[in-house]
Amino acid sequence: MAITDDPYFQRELVPEQLARLSAALRARWALASGATGIKGDEDHKRGYHRSREFNLYSPYCINRTYSVTETVGNRIGGDARWLAGMDISLPDRLLLGACQRLDEAVRAGRLEKVTEWYGNKDGDTRVDGYDNIHNAIASSDSSHLWHMHISFDRGRVNEDHSDLYAILTGDTDVITDDDVERIAKRAAELTWRQPVSSPSLDRSEEYPNGRPHSTHETVINSISTNRMLAALAGALTALAENAGAEPSEVLAAIEAGARGAVLDALAAGVGEVVPAPAPGGGA
Repeated sequence: MAITDDPYFQRELVPEQLARLSAALRARWALASGATGIKGDEDHKRGYHRSREFNLYSPYCINRTYSVTETVGNRIGGDARWLAGMDISLPDRLLLGACQRLDEAVRAGRLEKVTEWYGNKDGDTRVDGYDNIHNAIASSDSSHLWHMHISFDRGRVNEDHSDLYAILTGDTDVITDDDVERIAKRAAELTWRQPVSSPSLDRSEEYPNGRPHSTHETVINSISTNRMLAALAGALTALAENAGAEPSEVLAAIEAGARGAVLDALAAGVGEVVPAPAPGGGA
């Protein structure tokens, strides 16, 4: 039996708030869908990219203690099926600043829900990181020189992550629950008033009213628009992942009246398969 046939692997869930954070960061930085990852691929056989029940009970798990014993939350908090790690691949100009702000916040005690992080905060060839459980400098494999990993306490992974979003991006304008109530109407309106180019399109197209697509940054540069788009993307893609459906299918069913590249952009999934770290890495 392959690991993908393991019922513990199949039962894993992306927490709603982690999905929302993932979608919001992709929208803010105009990232492709694969730039954020939550569920680990078949080479991940331990740790935060796997659920607690996988770590404890799956015959494929290679470490029964890491990520499931260190805190009360890791031991018994939240849903045993929840994933609790996220990877973010960023260009250096964004990665360094995000890692610096994250490191500062973690060391200052402002993000106790983050148990560890790895990345690159100064552009050198050493992976930076911090073990927030033991309050110690930490490091991991070299893949973290170009991507950031964040581990969450399993009992707190489904908390609101607006604070973490603001720290990572440097923004003070964050997603609120009120945005979710307004998003469907606004998304449909934007389809006609402020269209964007989808990453999946390789040519410029026009709507029936003759307005050409502008660039994806047109929407990203509008903070209020970004907040609402990210809110809807997080909610719908979380639903899609946990139901085993394609995000685009969920979008089509819920917002059949909205067309064009806005939907293409929102249809990008979260929890993309995360490449396995080199032996010896944390995460």
